[in-house]
Amino acid sequence: MGHKVKEFLLIIPARCGSKGIKHKNIIDLNGRPLIYYTIKVAKKLKAMGIIDEIIISTDCERIKLVCESLGVSIGELRDKNLSNDKSKTTDLVRSIINKKLTENVFFKNILVLQPTSPLRKLEQVCESIGIYKKQNANSLISVYRDCALSDEIMYFKDDIYLVPKNLDHNSGKRRQENKVVFIRNGAIYIFKTEYFMEYNSIICDKPLYFEMDKITSINIDNPIDLVLAKKLI
Repeated sequence: MGHKVKEFLLIIPARCGSKGIKHKNIIDLNGRPLIYYTIKVAKKLKAMGIIDEIIISTDCERIKLVCESLGVSIGELRDKNLSNDKSKTTDLVRSIINKKLTENVFFKNILVLQPTSPLRKLEQVCESIGIYKKQNANSLISVYRDCALSDEIMYFKDDIYLVPKNLDHNSGKRRQENKVVFIRNGAIYIFKTEYFMEYNSIICDKPLYFEMDKITSINIDNPIDLVLAKKLI
């Protein structure tokens, strides 16, 4: 029996554990659980016919109940061996792909939206999908631009001393002379399922990019990020 082929699967990874903020994925953000803002975008993408199915993967009964109260069915909880601090996103994605294959469904493309990017806009996700489809790429990542960051101001710790990443760290180069760099912000990941299954990576060696501004790039990792998001959302 052949697999039913669909275009896009949207995965929202939402495990229970978090070192920076307890119960981070459902912490209150201006009267809503953090994950609400990503679910809102996901449901609109589904209603628009851009994605075929939404899977929220969690190991937490509390997160499951919150998501179901927001109108998204969860199903069974994620295996604990895919939910510890050492678990990789690639292991989770592979387990989801394999489960769908046992249901005779194959998704050609996968979109991953992390709950920790609450300022990410629907329009940004739609535009990034459009770029990805137009270029027929293996993967696309969202980034923001930074003109101040350079490996010439980066150091590694060595006891009480610092070791420069770049030997030209003391050359006196002006900040304006730095090359523009793009920082991965974790808001949007898109990739071909076939590429992922072959290379076990959601980012290819030369990915497409979608540029976001620094505000919508905010990723909730610690209490300061949460304070900023509350002021900006």
